[in-house]
Amino acid sequence: MVTLPIPLVYCIMRWCLLVLLVPLAVADTITFLNGDRLSGTATTTGSQQTLLWDSNVYSKVLPTPINQIDQIIFAPENQPAPSRHNERYVRVLLNRGDIYYGDLTNITHETITLHTTWAGEIQLNHRMVNKIEMLGLHQYFVVNGTDLTQWNKVMNRLMWTQKQTALYSRGRGGICRQVSLPKQFKTHINVSVSHSPRLRFLFLASEGSLYEPESYIEVVLLNSSIMARTRSMGDIELIGQINNIKELEKSREIKLTIYFDLEKRTLVGYLQDKQIGRWDLTDSIKLGDWLYLFSEYDGAITLNELTISSWNGLLPSSARLPHQQHEQILPEVALTLSNGDQMRASSYSFEGQAFQLTTPLGDASLPINRVNRIDLSRLPYDEAIRNLGDIRLLLHDGSEVTMQLLDWRNGIISGESQNSTPLKVLTEHLREIDFNLYRD
Repeated sequence: MVTLPIPLVYCIMRWCLLVLLVPLAVADTITFLNGDRLSGTATTTGSQQTLLWDSNVYSKVLPTPINQIDQIIFAPENQPAPSRHNERYVRVLLNRGDIYYGDLTNITHETITLHTTWAGEIQLNHRMVNKIEMLGLHQYFVVNGTDLTQWNKVMNRLMWTQKQTALYSRGRGGICRQVSLPKQFKTHINVSVSHSPRLRFLFLASEGSLYEPESYIEVVLLNSSIMARTRSMGDIELIGQINNIKELEKSREIKLTIYFDLEKRTLVGYLQDKQIGRWDLTDSIKLGDWLYLFSEYDGAITLNELTISSWNGLLPSSARLPHQQHEQILPEVALTLSNGDQMRASSYSFEGQAFQLTTPLGDASLPINRVNRIDLSRLPYDEAIRNLGDIRLLLHDGSEVTMQLLDWRNGIISGESQNSTPLKVLTEHLREIDFNLYRD
């Protein structure tokens, strides 16, 4: 038997310990439309619409046709907790579904200028913008009789803070939990809001994750409207919508009850104890056992009650909500102030730290910290153009950007978007890229 010197044994043990302590590098993952999946790293775009993929399996760089890629998921990294944003930090919602986060620096008749962490200064096409929301630290959920200790925090989880009975967030957020569900059950939700709501409820979600699941049934309360939608493997289908519900505009306490029959694949909704609709589900949607609640709202939401229970299949007798007349759409901007007041302006601009407004009562100047939200949906807008080959970037700060990929090299993705001026995005800020959004 060979006996090693003690100093040599000591050195070997130290080397083994260091090897064990060094974390293994986690590679990015590319998924193809046929379901194949490879780990590795994208290096650059090649000729003839290809992406060069440095795979961990093959000994050479693979030229990958972009039209065969479904998505790329980037290796998870330890994201630092976001610093406290200044008063100009906003979320901009566009009419094609994209979302931009950044510091608001300027607004003109043609453009809205943001400074972002991932692409520097961006000028957005004003006619593509639907809403601007101020994201100073604010309460998301205030607990009143609802135990949230078993709930998971969703979306931008590092942006959450909990103080006694309130959850605070600087960005878009939500909560979710797994629940055991019978074939027939009802969900009752009672919330209090300070002004018109913007809430999303996801039922029977296929999975519980940091971000939105692939399949679910969704009920959306948006100002004076309610929508029912389904999502199956990324495809969203509207199954019902009611607009101009006066009860949502007047009431500050919202009681929503949804009755589910999983065997008949139907759901019936009641708002303020009045039936609002009956919707059928397609057989293709995959049903799960997760419940989500998202708030896309700048005021405190008080959760008075959130329960799930079985029911006997008999619906309560109730009058339906009366049919509401469609209101006249006027070209104007609607502002919601931090104290809950609402006002309209025929024109507006932003420079420095204040909004300049033209209102029916005269010109006004409002500091940005007095404004919660700006609704541009009544202004003339450009229809979103869906181009074959469009990709969608999902960033760590919550932004979602659709564009045409022009180049990818040296850790920078370059592209063109209908939403904005040309973009150059650092890949270190990305968590996912979805390819071939529109395949028909």
